[in-house]
Amino acid sequence: MPKTIPWAVFPAFSNEVTLEGVVYRFTFVWNYRGQYWTMSIYDRDDVALLVGVKLVMRFSLTKHYPGRAVPPGVFMVSDPKQVLDRVEDGDMGANTELVYFTEDEVEAAT
Repeated sequence: MPKTIPWAVFPAFSNEVTLEGVVYRFTFVWNYRGQYWTMSIYDRDDVALLVGVKLVMRFSLTKHYPGRAVPPGVFMVSDPKQVLDRVEDGDMGANTELVYFTEDEVEAAT
């Protein structure tokens, strides 16, 4: 079952999430000028693994970064009602969610 990444109602925040047995720290920032969210992923020692990835709808957010020590599955922003085309400021955690599909879930779906 995909895991929903916890979301806070702030323009910038961090949280720790365990994915496939590994602890990662996520940082999310709302870009006021560009009107979009970015995601950065850090390891337990606060080493940056991936920085400033724009959150877009229904797109694998990390698959285009091979060789990085990011979680092996797939991150996607989805809207359960399937009516939105882009993520607005107040959407995340309310109308949309960031979900993580494990590597096994991705393989089973293909």
